[in-house]
Amino acid sequence: MEGPTQAQNLRDSLVEAKSDIVVKIGLRKGSRSFAEARLQDSLKRVEH
Repeated sequence: MEGPTQAQNLRDSLVEAKSDIVVKIGLRKGSRSFAEARLQDSLKRVEH
């Protein structure tokens, strides 16, 4: 899966650039992607 790697690269680039850009990605609760992101601690906050 490329998605998690791309997301990590984006996070690293934003931190390195001292950017104030906030990236939000929507995942459908209960989806496989949601569960995988939760397991990888990629979800910092879940909005309902």
